[in-house]
Amino acid sequence: MLRQGGKKPSYARLFNLINTNSLVGCYAFEPLNEDSPVKNEFLSLEADPRVLYKEGALDLAKLIAKELDKSIAKVEEVHGKEFTKKVTVHICNTAECFSKYTGNHPLIAAAVSENGLFLAPLAFKAGHHKGFLTHELSHLHLFQQISLIQTHYIPQWFHDGLATFAANGGGGHNVTKSQALDYIKASKNIVAVDSAGMFGKGGTFSNRWPLNYDASEDNKFQQNMNYRQSSMFVAYLSKGSKIQKVLRSIEAGDSFKESFKKTYGRSPSDLWVEYRASM
Repeated sequence: MLRQGGKKPSYARLFNLINTNSLVGCYAFEPLNEDSPVKNEFLSLEADPRVLYKEGALDLAKLIAKELDKSIAKVEEVHGKEFTKKVTVHICNTAECFSKYTGNHPLIAAAVSENGLFLAPLAFKAGHHKGFLTHELSHLHLFQQISLIQTHYIPQWFHDGLATFAANGGGGHNVTKSQALDYIKASKNIVAVDSAGMFGKGGTFSNRWPLNYDASEDNKFQQNMNYRQSSMFVAYLSKGSKIQKVLRSIEAGDSFKESFKKTYGRSPSDLWVEYRASM
């Protein structure tokens, strides 16, 4: 879930999956389906049927078709595994359309829900659509491997750090690496926890992004700062294909905490101390 602005609470993507019809019945215990359950409500791009669009969004669909193969290849490279199911991208023509299919706020630009991957018109502003596409494809890749319930117990810094890393900053593009470094050096940073509950520690959704400082009232800035910091940490952790080993362990049924400890021999918080010292 990628927010483009506003100062209302920026809830994590998986909160939106809980808060709507996304988790209904046994569906929550299965990975995402291969076929879009709403494909009949969209038009199919003749040149690339993987891209579905609403009337009036043909030009946006063509932009995505030009980038789709490159974005898929990048995500598969970072995740170390091909997509196990067909990839479908839905292009909405209005914010209302996007909210209808994802259950997300109209200020959100992109998201993955039980209906699949969706891009709102906001995602195409300032030419950021490739970053949004690749970011969401990273989430989709994971959601094709494990159940939506399982994803709730993976810390948000890893979810969105991985996706932003794969997208070369997409999702955190409103905060530069230099800005993020300044914050980290000033000890204003995300907390690299090793577990997460469905509602976050303490029962609040916002605590899926624990910080060691008071969050900014500018929600857009704070989300981008979180994404940028987490992606830089994931980049640090990715040496030697270790991130991919964590993913394979999670896919095999291990918890994130178990998978991380088995791969690195230490906790994320220990590695964060090392990462900060490396600056």
